[in-house]
Amino acid sequence: MMFTKLSVLFGRAKYILKDEGAVHFIGLAFSRLRRFVYSDKTYYYYEKELTEQDEFDFTPKIPGATLEIIRTPEQFDELVDRGYRFGSWVSKQLIGLGAIAFCVFVQRELCHITLAATTAESKKYVDPFPFKVDFHKGEVCIGNGRTSNKYRGQGLFNYMFSRLFHFLREEGKTTIKFTITINNIPSQNEVAKFNPKRIKLRYIRVFERVYVKVIPLADINNSGKCAFS
Repeated sequence: MMFTKLSVLFGRAKYILKDEGAVHFIGLAFSRLRRFVYSDKTYYYYEKELTEQDEFDFTPKIPGATLEIIRTPEQFDELVDRGYRFGSWVSKQLIGLGAIAFCVFVQRELCHITLAATTAESKKYVDPFPFKVDFHKGEVCIGNGRTSNKYRGQGLFNYMFSRLFHFLREEGKTTIKFTITINNIPSQNEVAKFNPKRIKLRYIRVFERVYVKVIPLADINNSGKCAFS
């Protein structure tokens, strides 16, 4: 287990050092250490059932944008061999643990990525937030969404999300679950177009001790029931 975790982290660290430099790498390392010691953040937690009634169709504003759905390390290696560039955004080690990478490219340049965890092991890296995901019942955790600065505002998130819904539903998945920080207004606005349920919560971590306070939103979930209950 420890070897697997180190393998994933080493894979990402290698690309960060190569593509973004030692200064950025050291900054990320200190940030991760600080969050391990103490973290106090407020999030929105979302759930979205994948039903046949929901059919979304968004088209990116960028001509030539293509979506690649990567499920195996072999697919990852094949794309790398064909000149596709991933940088530090994803590693084949993480895909090997059960993560699916939804990647939007323009001329082999990665413009947007969202990861879907289909196993408990991959969820630790996709979204370590302590909510319950019943993978055996078709639930999926998504996270680590990222859009390149120069391609923001081009509809890539909506395009990817609509394809993600369709793909996971065809795979027999039932529900997606994810979190967004309270100050990430752009992502909240985009997600709202897909009509998910959500609640507001506060997450406090002191070393290994974790506290979560759930604040139900009346317009979304009157009962206060959720994956933390």
